[in-house]
Amino acid sequence: MNQVGHIFAKDARHLRWEIGISLVLTAAYLWAAPSEWRPNPYDHPGLSINDVQKLVAGIASLLVPVSWWLLITRAVQDENLVGDQQWWVTKPYEWGNLLGGKLLFLAAFILVPIFVVKCILLAQGGFSPFASLPALAASLAVLLAFAWLPLMAVASVTSTFARATLTLLGLVVVLLIAGAVVGFLVALGGFVVPWIGYLVVAILLGIGGAAIVLQYRWRMAWTARIVMIATLLLVAAALGLSGNPLFVALTDPRTSTPLQIEQGPPAQIHATGSFAQFAGNARIGVSVPLHVSGMADGTAINFDGVRVTVEAPDGRHWSSGWQSIWGPMVLAGADQSTLPELPLQVGKDFYNAEQAQPVTLHLRFALTELHVGQVTQLAMPSNEFAVPGFGICAPVAHDDLGGFHNLSCRAPVRQPVRTLVRVQWSDEPCNAGVSAGGTIEGEAWAGELSSSPAGFALNSIEGVNFPLSNSDRTENVGNTSRSHPRYLCPGSPVTFTPYRIVRRLEYDATFTDYRMQTMAPPTGSRE
Repeated sequence: MNQVGHIFAKDARHLRWEIGISLVLTAAYLWAAPSEWRPNPYDHPGLSINDVQKLVAGIASLLVPVSWWLLITRAVQDENLVGDQQWWVTKPYEWGNLLGGKLLFLAAFILVPIFVVKCILLAQGGFSPFASLPALAASLAVLLAFAWLPLMAVASVTSTFARATLTLLGLVVVLLIAGAVVGFLVALGGFVVPWIGYLVVAILLGIGGAAIVLQYRWRMAWTARIVMIATLLLVAAALGLSGNPLFVALTDPRTSTPLQIEQGPPAQIHATGSFAQFAGNARIGVSVPLHVSGMADGTAINFDGVRVTVEAPDGRHWSSGWQSIWGPMVLAGADQSTLPELPLQVGKDFYNAEQAQPVTLHLRFALTELHVGQVTQLAMPSNEFAVPGFGICAPVAHDDLGGFHNLSCRAPVRQPVRTLVRVQWSDEPCNAGVSAGGTIEGEAWAGELSSSPAGFALNSIEGVNFPLSNSDRTENVGNTSRSHPRYLCPGSPVTFTPYRIVRRLEYDATFTDYRMQTMAPPTGSRE
């Protein structure tokens, strides 16, 4: 232990300037970070302090990771692990003590300052750091897996700062390419199972950490490099195979349910979009109206993914792998005529050959069943208010001070659970009062459907954004159409209804006599 302390003290003295730069940048981010969730005042002329803080926060959020890279690389390469001519090899350093000294250095000058910053920001945001300790621990684990350990691994298998920099740039390029490929596959219809993020973090922590231990224990640089490459390949394989039917079956087992999913009448809201930009026009978007029944009171169903098989009367058929579906969320007892149609992808050649006749549609859905939680209903305050289990919200004022036009909300560390927010709009400014017959309902979904490993953002406060429906009204004056804002008035009702996951399941449905209808082009499209 004395040797660990000696190595730590030596590195702290030797790298005091790098440590100082990193701590100054971290402190600058701490000062500026509240601007990321604090609304900008409308009545402040010119450049406000909030604008300055946002600029500083943006710059510091980029420079802080650069300071980590500088600090970790310099600390690890102070006792170079590549080659066999290093001076420190002749000193009585045990590899475990050397590694322990470097880890203590990382903890003292990177992990602890970031933890303190996150706790202070939580307190400034109105949240208790002690109540958020599990989420904070998850956030630090993600930073360790995606930032600190990879930087340490790269530094341990390179002999100079320049080579470490080139290697890191190469890894960034590889990650960008991998991200583009994964995004392309998801856009093509890939389906990422919810728990894949935990698997990726486990791979990076376990095998990536093993590469570092291997290099410190035996100083076998090429073996450690191969382990690092294997780690990247495993992460890519996990992401690429996450839509495999076996993975989905592990997440969404088939269970008995009274749920019934049938083909419904044409919906008021048609699915929009196009898949022409993906797969070289190999697929085309079609939409299917749904009708869902058999749901228990207080429950909701979310459509996560679907596998499609289409059979034509002439015997031809077309099948797909798992396709992601962004919604819809179906609530028990809701008016389903207002639901958007289900968007699907079908092979373009098959569609062109069979669109004139009815086909049989076999669908296997990946569903999430949710149950309503504790509902919070209150009268709209004119200042900040807390919503249990959701976060802290504040009404956002109109420029003309005639009322509020939105809600600005924040949550500790991660997004809240999926929550339906309902408000009542007024067509008239609030100083004219709210007429019971003149209120218009508005709603929006906020939060995440399922909890995932906390992100690696520096800020421990998450902004919760949700555009409320019916926020504008249209007035026709002659041949001209004008849009006017609606108002959220103090005292009007606001309701937060959380939905928590009960289970995930697969469900099979067959629609006969289905005629393939292409999806409507997005708004503003020339298609």
